[in-house]
Amino acid sequence: MKPVLYIYAAASGAEKLDPAKTWCWFTNEAALQYGSAEQLQQAATRLTESDRIVLVLPSEDVLLTSVDIPAKQATQIRQAAPFAIEEQLACDPAKLHIVAQRNTVTGKVDIAGVERLFLQTCLEQLESLGIQPQQAIADIFILPAPAPGTLILSKQPDTERVLLRWDTHQGTAMPTALLADWLPLFLREQDESAITKLLIARDDQQATLLEPELGDVSALEVEQLILDKNPDTSAGINLLSGEFRTNAQRSAQPGWYRSLVLLAVALSLFIITAFVDISRDNKQLKNLNTAIEKTFREAFPKVQRIEDPMIQARQQLALLGGGKTLSSGFLTRMNELAGALKPQSAVQINSLDYRNNKLEVKLHAANIGELEALAMRIREKGGVAILSSASLGKLGVDARLLLEDPSQ
Repeated sequence: MKPVLYIYAAASGAEKLDPAKTWCWFTNEAALQYGSAEQLQQAATRLTESDRIVLVLPSEDVLLTSVDIPAKQATQIRQAAPFAIEEQLACDPAKLHIVAQRNTVTGKVDIAGVERLFLQTCLEQLESLGIQPQQAIADIFILPAPAPGTLILSKQPDTERVLLRWDTHQGTAMPTALLADWLPLFLREQDESAITKLLIARDDQQATLLEPELGDVSALEVEQLILDKNPDTSAGINLLSGEFRTNAQRSAQPGWYRSLVLLAVALSLFIITAFVDISRDNKQLKNLNTAIEKTFREAFPKVQRIEDPMIQARQQLALLGGGKTLSSGFLTRMNELAGALKPQSAVQINSLDYRNNKLEVKLHAANIGELEALAMRIREKGGVAILSSASLGKLGVDARLLLEDPSQ
């Protein structure tokens, strides 16, 4: 079996670590280890050109979602994807590098998005060490793809953090302290395919989840899962595509590539004939799109930017009908809260309550400044966070934080 080097990237905005433990990596032949840039470079030099390097990104920095996009052509899907997820974002979609692919099982389009600057910084740091990964994935894809109706979770070693994966391209990560409150709310929102089985994954290095950390899972069938030392990441969405496609991917052509080129030349006459028919159809399609865009502008004059009028019209009609926007929902509010919590934060979460698209969080901190800073970080990322009450006690401050839908 060829060795594979998995390199973990630090979360965006994470505090600088000990220089001797700047990097974290493992291979399918060796356990997880921490070390300096020089030690990582030495580990990479032991690989051959045919061996694979995978950049593993924290799932907190990767948007993983599934949306309905009626377009069928790959180009149209790529163009429509930013608009389909716009309501889920707290930033400009133009700042994201987005990879979309059709899910043949659900018929939806699975999307992975990461801030372009963050991914570029990670790749530049590795490039300075002479390392070029062939794949970049969210760390939930280290876990195996679950069967339908199954949730896989894994507590990460040396950190109070847990990974969760419940579909081929769906999952998240969060502080372990949130799991007991998050899990029952998540299970309650599953309407299409209910989760009935919980697999607790671990290997020799991973910590064991305790019952208080899991909360009430009596409704689920719970089993242990031993992770394979050689994870299959092929099912994960590779973020090194499009503008981030590597030179190695461009140059790596199979041995039969030249034969394929010769075959393409032989078929050129057929292609030219077909092109005439396609040109005629494209002209008709262009006229149709022009008419659709004209009608769209008359119906929705406030929309300034038009990419795909058919898709945008569906979204506008859904909004006019009072449909639930993609910025609403328990998971969106949880992502806002988890993204604002710092690993070293002294803020303690006592309970969560989600009602009417509002997430109420009861908190405890040493001082009111910690709580105000948390609310400020949520607002800076586009969220709505309100400290509704606070009381000072001998051991610190108890307060309630309310997270609301920005569109309301």
